[in-house]
Amino acid sequence: MISDYAVGRYGWVMATAFLALSCGNLMLLLGLARIGPSSVVARHTSAGYRLYRLGGHGDLPDGPGRGAIDSHGRHPHDELPRKRGKHYPRGVLLSVSFGSDPRWHTYRRTALTMAAVVVIAFVLQFLTLHRGAPYGLANRFFVAMLLAWLLTTSIRLRVLARDRASEA
Repeated sequence: MISDYAVGRYGWVMATAFLALSCGNLMLLLGLARIGPSSVVARHTSAGYRLYRLGGHGDLPDGPGRGAIDSHGRHPHDELPRKRGKHYPRGVLLSVSFGSDPRWHTYRRTALTMAAVVVIAFVLQFLTLHRGAPYGLANRFFVAMLLAWLLTTSIRLRVLARDRASEA
């Protein structure tokens, strides 16, 4: 899992990347609160997502001792169950709500397609959470698809903000 990169001597690099991702998500959510769809579903999903992101979503190492690695490359807690599935693809509900707002309507199909790929990647990641399975690859695919959804939504938000500024 990419969160395993946040341990060890250079763990600060991944922790910094997670912090930057959280800041980017916060900016996206503030933009969506300002210019995003105004339906009840959109507001509810956006508010829940804000609480989830601001409440600490587990993108940091899994606690004390995770950084200690033995000579075989194992962590002391590898045999203990770790919390998984800490990322919830809320983009599906938000993507559905894009159809209710005329400014976002043209982006709805793209958002729904990308959200569906995120959900498929999430399921694939979940199905590979056992020894011998390529869960690292599945996790990277999930993260890449989630970032793609976030980036395209951010780009659409930027276009709408630019249009709104030029109208004023």
